[in-house]
Amino acid sequence: MLSSVENTLFHLLSNAQLLSDKIPHISYNFFKDIVDKNASKEAKLRLLKNILQITGWGIVTTVVHGSKIIITIKNIPYGLQAEKDNWDFLVRVILGYLWTIDRYSIRKTKVSKRILIIEYYVDNS
Repeated sequence: MLSSVENTLFHLLSNAQLLSDKIPHISYNFFKDIVDKNASKEAKLRLLKNILQITGWGIVTTVVHGSKIIITIKNIPYGLQAEKDNWDFLVRVILGYLWTIDRYSIRKTKVSKRILIIEYYVDNS
């Protein structure tokens, strides 16, 4: 079951850096039972896009360039906390989801105005 939470929680968890290395593993363990193992890469990315949009994270676009996936989220919601907005928790949750496709790693994250751009690449190590 997926439930929507106020996005400030994601910023607070990101700023606290609680178990940040474990977040992708927890996310993967959650999604591996939801995502059809036999689905194509395109279908899995479409499901990710739908999940993010339905739960209010903004307008999501995914682009695949070889072993790289670029996820752009426009109109990403900002939190109401006093601390600076921090997207690390969300970026790592998405990473765990992408592990249902292949063993991706985070290459780069960029925030510009109300747009979050995340680059993931296949980690062949």
